[in-house]
Amino acid sequence: MPTPKKSIQFHAKHYTKAEKAAREKRENELKVGRDELIAPDFLNAKAKAEFNRIVGETEKAGILDNLDLGILAMYANAYVHYVEGAKKINEMGDVLETSQGYRMNPYITTNERYVSQILKCSAKLGLATTDRLKLVVPEKKQEKEENKFIRLLKNG
Repeated sequence: MPTPKKSIQFHAKHYTKAEKAAREKRENELKVGRDELIAPDFLNAKAKAEFNRIVGETEKAGILDNLDLGILAMYANAYVHYVEGAKKINEMGDVLETSQGYRMNPYITTNERYVSQILKCSAKLGLATTDRLKLVVPEKKQEKEENKFIRLLKNG
């Protein structure tokens, strides 16, 4: 299986100036603005704070843009609800005693769903280092340059 493409800024390989310029040009062709990365009104205050924290943290890396607004809003909303659910689980415990006997705290099931949503959104947004490396733009196929020695032999 081929390794995923990485942004030129993450490469350890030494490229020629022309190779670097070509890769940077391809990456910049697909960049979108960041001017609309503002927390939507439907998020509560805590979710807006998480939204803004993520925007601030990722600004230097430049991995988020306007097209990520919806996924980031879903992430922030799920994160805040997960934290609230975790607090309820800590207060009430994992098992509840009811009139019909013992049963699992329903916040556990809810939190499992929020964890799933958080992990999916964070992978798409590149919030973990390994995920950021997968988000890089694939290289356009280039015609293979003819070997200069073969060209010399052909031309005589």
